[in-house]
Amino acid sequence: MVKKSLYISPYILIFIIILNSLINLLGFDFIEKINYFDIVSGILLFIYLILFGQLVDKLFSFQNISISIIFYLFSFFIIDVAILFFYHNLSFSQVFVFTNIVWLSIF
Repeated sequence: MVKKSLYISPYILIFIIILNSLINLLGFDFIEKINYFDIVSGILLFIYLILFGQLVDKLFSFQNISISIIFYLFSFFIIDVAILFFYHNLSFSQVFVFTNIVWLSIF
């Protein structure tokens, strides 16, 4: 019984999310509410993270791509803390560029 409920629970969660999205879209003037820039940028970010996760997975031989993506995102935090410990005048965009340069130098 417990196995069956654990098997069905992800489908119920996905159904609730899709139902909520449909209700929000089918409201008044739903065409004007759609922000195509956010949709396209979200899809591009997803593709970027998957591809970069595959590269990190090949480099460090992790067991799966999701650990590689977490490792990549966690590197921003580590480098941010390490740099800002000594120098406080950097913005996040500068740390972002520096971290990606470090990753490119590794590849």
